[in-house]
Amino acid sequence: FYNTRTGVHFYTISEAERAHVAATLPQFSYEGVAYHASTLPGTGYTPLYRFFYASKGFHFYTNSAAEKDNIIATLPQYSFEGVGYYVLGDDWQTPAVPHTGITSAQCYKVGSSVLATCTPTAQQIIAGNTSLDLNPQQDGHRRNINPMSYSAVGSNPITSCVRDDVTGLVWEGKEGAGPRLGTIGYTHLQNNASTDASGYVNTVNALNLCGFNDWRLPTLEELQGLVNHGLISPPLITSNWFPNTKIAPYWTSSNYADSTLPAVWAVDFETGKSDFYNRSAFLFPVRLVHGAAWTGPRYLISSEPYAGDAANNAVIDRKTGLTWRRCLEESLWSGSQCVGGGFGFTHEGALNRARTQVGWRLPNIKELGTLADRSRIGPALDLSAFGQPPGIDSMWSSTPQLVGVSLAMYARLSDGAVVVDGDRSFSRNPRLVRITP
Repeated sequence: FYNTRTGVHFYTISEAERAHVAATLPQFSYEGVAYHASTLPGTGYTPLYRFFYASKGFHFYTNSAAEKDNIIATLPQYSFEGVGYYVLGDDWQTPAVPHTGITSAQCYKVGSSVLATCTPTAQQIIAGNTSLDLNPQQDGHRRNINPMSYSAVGSNPITSCVRDDVTGLVWEGKEGAGPRLGTIGYTHLQNNASTDASGYVNTVNALNLCGFNDWRLPTLEELQGLVNHGLISPPLITSNWFPNTKIAPYWTSSNYADSTLPAVWAVDFETGKSDFYNRSAFLFPVRLVHGAAWTGPRYLISSEPYAGDAANNAVIDRKTGLTWRRCLEESLWSGSQCVGGGFGFTHEGALNRARTQVGWRLPNIKELGTLADRSRIGPALDLSAFGQPPGIDSMWSSTPQLVGVSLAMYARLSDGAVVVDGDRSFSRNPRLVRITP
């Protein structure tokens, strides 16, 4: 708004406040949307503080906590009104999930588990054979959406650290010898012993590796981002950026939700799967990460076109930028819950189903893995955001398993595991994601 009496602008993110000002304060001229901000905090967002100068009749805004504190302490004429809303901080990066690494030659043909080029050749099109175009949103079709990409961190060698260009995270490199030898295994007892993952974190932070002393164990979701499912021979990681990688599971910071089991999640760079393991019985390597883990509310409820669904049928994930249906396929959103469905599809049936739903697609395995809330179990899912019929245990992804005949990847809902060897003939329940991007 423009205040015609003071010559100063006023900003609000509240629709209720906007309507109140427009209805009751004629000196405020509404000028429309100035920019977009967030009503919710989160990683990459910073609060914008609001003050009111009563005698002058105008507001003042700052995103500096130090300036806010100084004004409160020294300028009593400014009345502090709290956080107006949240704006992007200088560490904000567009939310994105790295692609799986599946290539344009790794899509399913209709009626077959044979992997072929993801688009028909010119000769096939001329001959009228476009059968390869089963679901144009297969994993291989989307190989150029958030492709895995890495870069050096300053002048540091890649055996010290590497930046993930998609997520912004900085990953520890591994050396061929010395204290950061890539083949060393650790327990996960969190006892700060030199033979434990926690002790290794302390060692690397004491080294001030690449100028950072806040290295940490990655979450399961973060570490899954490094898996290159497009490779056939392990380790399933982009080795020219991550040399000296051991073919083994790697520990994460994600504890298994069943407190009766002393287990922690790990990502296996031999197969690409995730599973939980006894924290004291296994010696696994670790790869540390630098960068802020996500904090803040993740999900916003929204509405997206889907035949038969009531309003508020979709969930926007602020952490990944993806928009999901609240219900599994064959189930409809009633306005308060998911009703019907639960019978499942074969993997080819899931691809076909996705193709018939305009604007939706089957997610790849990394995207699907981000839905798991591994602080929960049975199901490992935020049920306040997603509807879940009882008895459903798994969801298909669009990602093929390259080393197995008739296999595709899926996420296990009971605990959040990523499974890489799902028989394509089995019935599982897909949850679709919006095509954009």
